[in-house]
Amino acid sequence: MVDRMGLFAPRPDWFDEAACKGMDVNIFFPEPAHMGGTDPLASRAKSVCARCPVANECLEFSLTPNPLHERFGVWGGLGEKARRVEARQRRRRRALGLDRVPA
Repeated sequence: MVDRMGLFAPRPDWFDEAACKGMDVNIFFPEPAHMGGTDPLASRAKSVCARCPVANECLEFSLTPNPLHERFGVWGGLGEKARRVEARQRRRRRALGLDRVPA
């Protein structure tokens, strides 16, 4: 896997099954609208994620600290803002003890 800076890093185990494997990574890192980016690219990325068998693993990867932690782009079908909201909700649930599995 090549990160956005062109550095090689180990790929997650699930990556070989990802629907985006081999696709142009720019689809998943569209420029924001205020910088001339277009929503169709983000929509295209999300449509790829919608049919991906490992979208959940990808989303978890993006929300978990890791060597390739990437705050930008579409991961697991969610864009940057949606992932920030998801991360915030998870932190709140943890703080309230709502994410624990009953014994």
